[in-house]
Amino acid sequence: MAVPFNVIIRGPATSCSIEVDGRKVTMEELLAIARPEVRSGRRAHVDSDMKETPYRCLGGAIYTLQMAGFKDVGFVAELPSNKR
Repeated sequence: MAVPFNVIIRGPATSCSIEVDGRKVTMEELLAIARPEVRSGRRAHVDSDMKETPYRCLGGAIYTLQMAGFKDVGFVAELPSNKR
């Protein structure tokens, strides 16, 4: 199985950030970086902390990865401790 293309999304809403390989990127940069990474059978993986990250940041990143050509985008979120 191919290694996933990992993206980390962090909040808060006023300044959510996207990281790829430890580097902060914009949505436009994410699109440019992700396009060459799309390969047959490869999937994208989004990781986020749901305590502070708004859904609009997560949705934007997932949509951008789909625009880049990923057919499979996995998502893992850490739930707030009061929801466990």
